[in-house]
Amino acid sequence: MRKISSIILAIVCLLVTFIQPQTTYAFFADIQTTNPYSDAINYLESYNIIKGYEDGTFKPDNPVSRAEFLKIIVLSSGYDLNSTSSISFKDVPENAWYTPYVKKAASEGIIAGYKDGTFRPAQSINQAEALKIIGIAQKWKIINVSGEWYLPYSNFAQQKYLIDDNVFNPNIPITRGLTSEIIYRTSKQEIFKIVKVPNTVTSTPTNQSSANDIFKPIITPTLPQMQAQSPVASVTINKNFFDGMTLDSDFPTIFYKNEVYKFKGTITSGTFSTIFAFLSYKDTYNNDKSIEFSVKVENGNFEIPIVFRYPGNYLLGIIPGTQGSSKVVNISVLDSTPAVNSGEQAGAAITPRIYSSGNTTYIPLNKDERSITKITFSQEINSFYYIVRQKADNFEIFFEDFYKFSPGTVRMVIDNNGTTSETTFLAIRHLFSKNNQSKISSSGLQTTLPFARQIIISGITNTDILEEAHIIKPNGMVESLNITSPSSPILSNGENAFKKGSQYVLSYTPTISGTYVIGISEVGGETVINTPIYIGAGIPFLPDFTDVEKIDSNPDKTLTDAQNKFLTWTNTARQNLGLQVVSINTKLNELAQKHSDDMAINKYFSHINLQGQTPNDRRIALNISTEVGENIARVSSLAEGFEGFMRSPSHRKNVLYTDWTKVGFGFTKDSQGLMLITEEFSRNPLTSQDVPRLTNELLSYINTKRQSMGLSDLISDTNLSAIAGSWSDKMAQSNFTAFISPNTGESLQDTIKKFVSSQTIKLFIYSQNTTNYLNENINKQINLLDQTVSKIGIGLRITTLGEIKLTIILT
Repeated sequence: MRKISSIILAIVCLLVTFIQPQTTYAFFADIQTTNPYSDAINYLESYNIIKGYEDGTFKPDNPVSRAEFLKIIVLSSGYDLNSTSSISFKDVPENAWYTPYVKKAASEGIIAGYKDGTFRPAQSINQAEALKIIGIAQKWKIINVSGEWYLPYSNFAQQKYLIDDNVFNPNIPITRGLTSEIIYRTSKQEIFKIVKVPNTVTSTPTNQSSANDIFKPIITPTLPQMQAQSPVASVTINKNFFDGMTLDSDFPTIFYKNEVYKFKGTITSGTFSTIFAFLSYKDTYNNDKSIEFSVKVENGNFEIPIVFRYPGNYLLGIIPGTQGSSKVVNISVLDSTPAVNSGEQAGAAITPRIYSSGNTTYIPLNKDERSITKITFSQEINSFYYIVRQKADNFEIFFEDFYKFSPGTVRMVIDNNGTTSETTFLAIRHLFSKNNQSKISSSGLQTTLPFARQIIISGITNTDILEEAHIIKPNGMVESLNITSPSSPILSNGENAFKKGSQYVLSYTPTISGTYVIGISEVGGETVINTPIYIGAGIPFLPDFTDVEKIDSNPDKTLTDAQNKFLTWTNTARQNLGLQVVSINTKLNELAQKHSDDMAINKYFSHINLQGQTPNDRRIALNISTEVGENIARVSSLAEGFEGFMRSPSHRKNVLYTDWTKVGFGFTKDSQGLMLITEEFSRNPLTSQDVPRLTNELLSYINTKRQSMGLSDLISDTNLSAIAGSWSDKMAQSNFTAFISPNTGESLQDTIKKFVSSQTIKLFIYSQNTTNYLNENINKQINLLDQTVSKIGIGLRITTLGEIKLTIILT
């Protein structure tokens, strides 16, 4: 059954851009002379063959996608891009930045693509594949040898010292650094002459997928429009001014732009878990507006940091709890910085340092209340500062203030009463973290790692969780992971799951630095763990979508407007990762809208409706013949819903699934004013013409598995395949999955005995309503590494409703 998943609260986005650096001098912030690839990288950059990221880094440890790799090879090999080749792949759009390189490589016989007619531009390329492509492009004089297909190329590369013996691993993705090193060595060893490429050829369009900033929010904060007013008088307000609380100290009525002022105090009346302060103001249209700051109350104490970002006059109030009334104070925020008092001594220099811990990025200040401290951050044309007048040990960063900044080097200057100090650091995007400890315990989960190493999370479930977990990788793609447990999995709505109370372990070994997001979901699809893991030297500093103000300033007036907006966001995300776009489908719109309406009317939130119908049941009822992948959300805005889908690993995987060609959307508001979003993805119908391809892919998958364990290939047997095909025909026509026909009583075992004399016969039947993970699911159900069998018969058929019926016979 197709993986389905749900989301209740909003979670993050994909908006990826790549801007070609204008400088022609190779200076990458992360490539020092001590880097083993520095000579190669600088050499190829000087020849206009490789370029860095927009943040000034090269990221030598990042894997190379097939599209990026092919561009490097075509350029370094000196091919003319003015190709009129008609060769095309169904997942390579005509207007994609990499299309000229793919067409040229295909016309020159450098690549052939996959059997299904795809090129898979976003997929990483392993070292064995990379060496073969370089060898063909540079016309290496290889010697054919028996054994693995890549040996002629790896032998040549090792004999010519193009790659070190201790580095080569055929199945590991090749990195940007190693790619540069191999091509560089072919030039230095005079195996191939590299010609400098004109600048006009190497520029990369801005829609190139960049692993650099895949979670950039699709919305920006809505800035207040303040009325111009004269400042209020400067007076001091008593710490007991607000009812039901006592502040730690009196406070002023005059503040300064971007000043951070902490209102600390104690609740003196009632018991509350939260408290909030508000700044009420009149906008330019004389409408009443407010800005709120909410924090938790701990043991009756609170500390509310207010950032006075916008100059103007306000009414300041503080209310314990989540609602109520408050006495207010007239205050002003001045568009200036406070001056150091005449004759006051210069402050002590503050060592400029910035750290990240948990969900917080902070700067150690250790300042007293006598000094005025200004902290300024700058990056190219963007700059932002804070003012701190109070005593402070640490200063916490407010991520939303840096929505104009990009991943890369940021300069930080700390001015303490006229004494300045400065440093630079590598800024990356901060991502929110969700770890629902009421539903799952987790030990070993570290959100920050200095370098790539194995990640192991373990614990006990307090709800039923799905066996399949997911991880978003730095390149934006999603990988499936299997959770292991001493407990046996149960089957829930067609998916393997572990029951409440099960011990579990999830492990993953990253190969490069960057930001990863791990997701574990409970049965029903809601994530119980959805947390980032930052690997490397970057400091979380830039906002994700939960950090910026979530106000949709352009509400959609019609359902069509909403559908078009969601479709644009979806296709932008897919195109940025080299995936084909999807188109709106009327039947899928109907399916999605009916489910959103039903959830609103009957007040539930689930993939399974109150009649027990799954998305698969509902699409069959509408005569939709192909499987669907469903995402649902209950959120305050369209943007929040889309951002949530793209930040949740399981939902993101659904949005970015390669085979999807069409989509439908449903939008309805519930009784609480929240938007219920349903999206239904699907593909073009399978036909009898797809059967040979799926059969060959399955056999190839099985034999690849066997080869990896040193076993011989299974030979496809004509007789066995005919029997298997005949039985799958019966299952497809009569819609059953069993060894005995419920209509005729005919038995597959009896049929086998009539035509097959082998003493070892193993039978397997299977059905699922999707091609997703077909091979992987079969691998879970049958021992593909059985040493007692040598022949195989595969019978695969497709029903009129798109369900796959499969029979496998092993002898």
